[in-house]
Amino acid sequence: MAPKKMTPTMRRLIALRTNRGWGQKEMAKFLQVGHRTYQRYEAGLTIPGPVKKLIKLMEENVI
Repeated sequence: MAPKKMTPTMRRLIALRTNRGWGQKEMAKFLQVGHRTYQRYEAGLTIPGPVKKLIKLMEENVI
């Protein structure tokens, strides 16, 4: 399965992670998912609803 075109959600996930100086493993730990699962989020292969909610919360500085 080939990665999708870079979406706004994918860009925001990467930006949120890199702005904090985190690698994918640290972000996966924060989200309580496996490293490979998080890699799939960034690649656009899997974007579950909870991640979209997390992005919104983080952007609002609730977390």
